[in-house]
Formats: sequence, C-alpha cells, structure tokens
Amino acid sequence: MPDRIASIWTRWGGDPRKLGTLIRADDHVRFTYDAQAGDLPGLSLAHPVGALIRSGQTLEWRSDILQPLPPMLQALVPPRHEANLQRRILKKILADRGKPASGPEAEWEMLLLSGRGGIGHLDIFADDTEARNHYAGRRAPAATPTIDDPMWRLVKDAIDGGGPGQAERGIEELAALVGPRPTALGMMPKMLMRIRPPGRNEAVDAVVKFETGDYAGVLALEALCHDIHKEAGFDTPRIWLTEAGTLRLLIVERMDRTSQGTPLPFETVFSILHAASAGKIDLPTTDAQTGLPSFETVANMLVASRLSAFRDPRGDAERIYRRIVMALLTGNGDLHLENLAFLGTRPDARLSPVYDPAPMRAFPQHDMVSAIRFGDMRTDTSALVGDFGDRVLALAGAFNLRRDSARKAIRESLDATETYLSRVDALDIPDGRKRQLEGAVGGIRHRLERIAGHS
Repeated sequence: MPDRIASIWTRWGGDPRKLGTLIRADDHVRFTYDAQAGDLPGLSLAHPVGALIRSGQTLEWRSDILQPLPPMLQALVPPRHEANLQRRILKKILADRGKPASGPEAEWEMLLLSGRGGIGHLDIFADDTEARNHYAGRRAPAATPTIDDPMWRLVKDAIDGGGPGQAERGIEELAALVGPRPTALGMMPKMLMRIRPPGRNEAVDAVVKFETGDYAGVLALEALCHDIHKEAGFDTPRIWLTEAGTLRLLIVERMDRTSQGTPLPFETVFSILHAASAGKIDLPTTDAQTGLPSFETVANMLVASRLSAFRDPRGDAERIYRRIVMALLTGNGDLHLENLAFLGTRPDARLSPVYDPAPMRAFPQHDMVSAIRFGDMRTDTSALVGDFGDRVLALAGAFNLRRDSARKAIRESLDATETYLSRVDALDIPDGRKRQLEGAVGGIRHRLERIAGHS
C-alpha cells in the first residue's frame, strides 16, 4: 500500500490552525508537528510540542492489526465490533463511495471520513484544502433533534431490527440522514450530537447512548452510578435518562467542550501511557502475558514520572484511587485505561469528570473484578483472593496515600454506596441483573469493611 497522508488541525483556542502532518505506511505511522504549532496542545500530553519542533523530530508508531493507529487517533475511529452502530453507518457510506469498508485501509478511510468534531481537540482531514473548506462551512448549524424526532425510530431499527432486512434498512436510512458523524469510544451504540434534552429549552453537546436488547437495564444502572458518584463528591457531567418511543437513551453532556463550543484536549490514560512509553504499553486492559498495564503503572505516571503535564498529579492520584474503590463497590469491572482521562493542556491538565461508570458486572459475560490488574493478582476474573481487601489497601501506597488516608477513602466509599444495592433493586430492570450485581459486589464490600474498620 502506498503511503497515505493526512493533515491534523485543531480549533483549540477558537481559531482553526494546523497542528501537523500524518503519514501512514504499511507498518508504521509518522507525525511531524507544523513549525508554527509550538503554542498548541499536541497529539498527546506526553508531547512537549515546542521542544519537538525545535529538534525537528518526527514521531513514529508501529502499525499492526491490533493497533493500526496510535490510540489518540484510533479513538476517532469506531470500535472494531461489526455490530457497532457507528462503524456500520461509516461502512455503508464508504461502500456507497466505492471505498474499502473493511481491513486496515478502512481504518484510515474512517479516520478521514469522521475524524473531526470527535472527543478532544483533534480534527483529521485528507489535506489542508479540505480543512479550510470544512471550517469555512461551520456557520450552518446542524439540526438539533428532540426526543420526538423520527430519527430515533431509525436508530431502533438499526440496533434491534425485528423483521427481515429491518436493521439494514435502518442503517441505510441513518447513513443518508446523519452522514459521517464523529465517533466515541465504547462498546454500546452511541452518537455524538447537539440535542435538546427533555424538559429543557437549550440544546447541549452530548454523547447519546442507546440501549440494546442484549443489555436491557444497562443505561438505568449507568445513570444510577452517575448519581452515586455525584453524591460521593466526584465531578460528573449532566445526564438525562429518557425514552424515545421504545428506545431508551442516556444523554451525557460532553465534558470536552467549553460553553462556547470550543474543544478542549481530552486524552485517555492509555493514550498518555502509550505515547510516554514509545508504544511499549499497547493495550488498554490487562495483558495476561506481560502483566502490563496495571493501576500501579498509572500511579507511577502521576506520582513519580517527569511528564510535567498535570496541574495536581498527587491530588489526581488520590482521586483515581477513590474511583478504583468506587468501581469495585458498584460492580464496574470495566474501569480500564480508556475509561480514565485527562482534560486540558500541559502543564495544567486535570483528571476528567467521571464517565462510563456502568456496573458491567451485572452482565455475566462481563463479570470480572477489574479490567486492570493491581496487587500482583489476576483481576480479569470474578474470583477474589483471600487477602483481596489488604491488596486494595496496599494499592494506596502506589498512589502515594498513607494507610490512614486510604482507610478513610475506603470508609467514605462504603458510606456512599451503603444504599446502592437497594437502589438497584428499585430500578425497573430484569431481576437477573439485580441478583448478578448483588453477588458481584457483596464479597468485595465485606472485605473492604474488614480492612477499613467500618462498622
């Protein structure tokens, strides 16, 4: 395959400016910052942009079937699940344009097709002319759907089509109606859009998630976990749980936009670690063979590294530790390194508000204690080691927390989740999900109560 070239721009700061040039070859991706981009936020918080420009350095990443693009760019391409709503829409558009809809070439075409307006500040174009034309046309606002919009019927048909060909027709009509929208990470079907939530006059920039039959109840559970975290003092986005006909939606206000709609840099912990380690950390979840990454790896990035990217690394270290404890106590075994992120620019980046706190252990196929290992034990399983509570307490040391502070954090998390299971029980969701979650978190709660001295 011949080398492919793209241009990366950003609207950070208000006015669109070029950040640099991206080149993709068969087995690697190269990026060079534009000479005038020294005052702009980079592809990664790990990049001191000015120093890279002065040295004339070209950045390079390995490209393979698992990681065709570096993670900060791969995040702008729909997840590679063939049932994924965003991917199916883009595949339809690419096929209609005579472009490859599968394989490595499709990843690149999807990046060029929808890699702008996504989460964060990066916009991807085929060339500078396309970028300038795109920004010049921004004056025409897109339609703002409401809960009564007929497009939701098409979404329902696409994700839960009942009759023969109904799902395919839904995708075809959606592709024609919404076009190549930007994407967002995650398994659940979703769209990025400006939407008017129920009962409100103003529209918001949001991630709109849709519930499928296979995951009945997941959005009510996620909404509850948003509430639990907010009550516990965590920074959380505004959300609205609602229904459009028979389609359940969760509207989550975007945290990567200012009130004026200007993009903010948003980068996952996985992407930061990948960039800072020159690609050695190449998975967002535990690799059983190498043991990387781990929550201790994350702690080291904040407490001991020299990235100089974070406003309050020690404070964020404590906040991440608290999030880990809350995830354990709510059954969120899916707190992997793409579900932790930082907002802002070097050297003032800060931990983002909580997102995707869904308690996926309510679903047997996702019943694992944690997607990320810690304490030198396997956590990608539902089984608990006998000294599990002690290892949770010991993890605090990696995050530079004293044991008395860790015990206090655990007690506060236990208090915040004291009524959690009774609130789950009150939800209108399948009983099997309730019983599954009760079994998943009961043993963890018992062990954490013992080591925290909780009465």
